Parts: sequence; structure tokens; C-alpha cells
Amino acid sequence: MAKVQIHPAVHKQLQEYKVINVIDMINPAFYDFWLSELNHLVAKGGRSSMKSSVISLKLVEMKMEDPLSNMVCLRKVANTLYKSVYQQVKWALYEMGVADQFVFGKSPMEIIHREWGTGFYFSGCDDPAKLKSMKIPFGHVSALWFEELAEFAGITDVDIVEDTFIRADLPDDKEVKVFMSFNPPRNPYEWVNEFIDARQCDDDFLIHHTTYLDDEKGFLSKQIIKKIDKYKKNDPDYYNWMYLGKVIGMGDNVYNINLFHRIPELPVDDPVILIDIGIDTGHQVSATTYLAIGLTAKSKVILLDTYYYSPANKAVKKSPSELSAELDEFMNDVQKKYIM
Repeated sequence: MAKVQIHPAVHKQLQEYKVINVIDMINPAFYDFWLSELNHLVAKGGRSSMKSSVISLKLVEMKMEDPLSNMVCLRKVANTLYKSVYQQVKWALYEMGVADQFVFGKSPMEIIHREWGTGFYFSGCDDPAKLKSMKIPFGHVSALWFEELAEFAGITDVDIVEDTFIRADLPDDKEVKVFMSFNPPRNPYEWVNEFIDARQCDDDFLIHHTTYLDDEKGFLSKQIIKKIDKYKKNDPDYYNWMYLGKVIGMGDNVYNINLFHRIPELPVDDPVILIDIGIDTGHQVSATTYLAIGLTAKSKVILLDTYYYSPANKAVKKSPSELSAELDEFMNDVQKKYIM
């Protein structure tokens, strides 16, 4: 049998060819995330859990599998793109050994394959509606990445952008993959926490949570582990939120109690110029509270008076009409006392 002749340039390329095993680059906790066929992949959790690294590697893998594919990477504020998602994707391209195949552009901010003319596009969502006119000259959009999802104003921002890029069908009946990554805010009522809770049973969503504790392969330095351990010992609430990604609630951070001071009387040189009433009504079910709040000429806020009624353990509870009458009386008393 005749020996197959290989061109010297090809022979050299084969000798230098480097096989990348992606499994070596991600922790086992992300295997299901990496292999998921769902069209919405949400990576949430604590800081240093390597969510962004895994997503950027996945985007590079998707790009290299489909020469016609484009990836759109998004942050809420445009001026955060270059030092975050842009550098993250650049890192992933180098890690995957394909960076030399791309041209890295800063203005416009894009990373384009030298031969294919497709690649990675980066955009802020300061005004999501403007992305409707975003033109990608060649190929199709295969994936979106909403990095730091909690920074976006709300689900409307996300929907406007997502709808822009999922209108057209992809080849081979594929769907656009939407990646979302964020560290959960402390407040359970932040829109992003409520949004994710509502998607727990959605067949299109994979909700994936990881922390630094999932670093089985030792990617994190001893220094960062040492720092985290100090917070674990000295500030458990902060540790649970920042590094375990738990939604721990606001505690006393709804109002910073250190900014509140009792005063014996109203300041003579700073008169009250406006009074408003805050109302939290519970009627016959739970407590009702009225707060009389004064705004002074120097923009200080003073709690002038309060009303509180709880129906708990009362056989006969006040009716709404009675509470309304007492609110009217409360407001009149405040007005007589504080409005000169």
C-alpha cells in the first residue's frame, strides 16, 4: 500500500495540534449545566463559584461547533462590558486554544472569527429598545448571555432583548440558548429573586445554584479560601449571602438604624414644611399602623407621631369604618399640633 504523503505545513499543524478536554476546565457541579438542552440556563449562586467562567467556555464551544453562529453578551450598563464579559470571553478563547483565530475589536466591541466573519458581540442595555436595531451582518444568533442579571431594571428589559433575537428560526430546528448569571440580592422581593422563584417549575428553564464549595478541582487560590473562612467565622450573615448565594433578607438594612436619632423637640432653626401620612393597613386580619412623617426645610425626615392597632386576641375587632374614622382623627390631631 502506498504511503500517504502529508504536506509539510499540515504535518507541522498536526504535530502542534492541542486537544482540549473541557471536562478538565469545569467542576463536576456544572456538568448538568454544560450538557443541558434547555433553552434558558440560569447560573446563580455565591461569589467565586465560577459561573461566568463556565458560561464563557460554553459560548466558545458553541461558537466553534457552528461557524455561522453569533453570541450576544449583555450587561445592563455599557461601560462595564469591556472589563467584564469581553475579557471573560477573551479568557475563554485563550483557554480553549482558539484565540489566534479571532480578531479582538474594541470599537465596536466585538470578537470576530478571521475566516467565518461571525463571533461575539457585546452590548449594554441602558436602553433595551435600542437593541431592536442592532444588526449582525452575517450568520445567526445562537446564544444570549445576560451577565449580572440582577443589575437589569426588570423582566421587561430582558424580554425586549430576548424577543429581538429569538424571532427567526435557527437551522436544524435549534433554539437560541439564553444564559443568565447573577449573585442573588439579599432582598427576597427583588425582581430577579421573584422571577427565578416563579421559573422553578418552568420546563424551559434550568435553575442552577453553585458556590465556592463546589470547587472540587481546586481552581480557587488558598488566599481567597482563607478570606472566605474569616467571613464564615466572623460574619455569618454576610458569608451566607455573599459566598453561599443565599437570599437572607434585609435584616435591619431596610432602614439603617444608625441614621435614626431620638430628638427631644423639633429644631427651632429647621421648621417642618410638609407632613405626610404612611399607612400599612391590616384591618381585621393583621395590625394597622399610621405614621405621621415630617419633612423639614433642611430636608430632614422626622417621625412625628404613630398610630397602631392590632386585632390579635380580640373577640370584637374594629371595622374598616372605625379604623377610617380613627385615621381621620389621627390626621387632624397631627395637623393641629404641628402645622402652625
